[in-house]
Amino acid sequence: MGKKRKDLTGRRCGRLIILKSKRERNHIFCYCTCDCDSGTNKRLVHKIKEYQIKEMGRKSCGCLRGDKPSEYGSTYLGEMPNYITLQKKWDSYWNKCYNSKQNCDYSKKGIIMCSEWADKKDGALLFYAWAIKRDFEDGDRIKRIDKSLGYFPENCMVVKKQSNNALMKKQFIAKGKNITDRIDKTHRYDQINVFHNSKVNIQYLTAR
Repeated sequence: MGKKRKDLTGRRCGRLIILKSKRERNHIFCYCTCDCDSGTNKRLVHKIKEYQIKEMGRKSCGCLRGDKPSEYGSTYLGEMPNYITLQKKWDSYWNKCYNSKQNCDYSKKGIIMCSEWADKKDGALLFYAWAIKRDFEDGDRIKRIDKSLGYFPENCMVVKKQSNNALMKKQFIAKGKNITDRIDKTHRYDQINVFHNSKVNIQYLTAR
């Protein structure tokens, strides 16, 4: 078996932060931001071949001596798929954790962000890279697995849109009457589970 490729998504290489990696035809490209324009309003995302970073030691978009500008061009960060959506989510989480003016001051409960995500300069970029690597799409949610803990990669998950929207209906069949209740669907079920009780039959109807 061939050696598994090491994905650079979410990593920093010199001045570059890799937001995502994507195979296009015969090459793998990295979409990266560079520190040289971090203070500008319109930050660029540069398309660079992965092997140039891995094997040739490329560290910048071309602003460092020895690195040539990418021949594959660049785009504005705000035009990256779902970046604006994820940036707003990051802003919301950051404010909940560190803005004392918020009604829910998470920091008092010990709920904070990991140092990488909390960083005001690059935190939103690293959060974006983490979510995109997990196939985040418009309509998906970011959920903390353990509500008593904060925002960090090991405690967060992407809840896909179909799971988010398809709320399960649990139907109670009691005394000949049907009572329908909605519960949040956070997991997929492969079959219909039927539970029997001496007083009441409870039938969970779930969508695959």
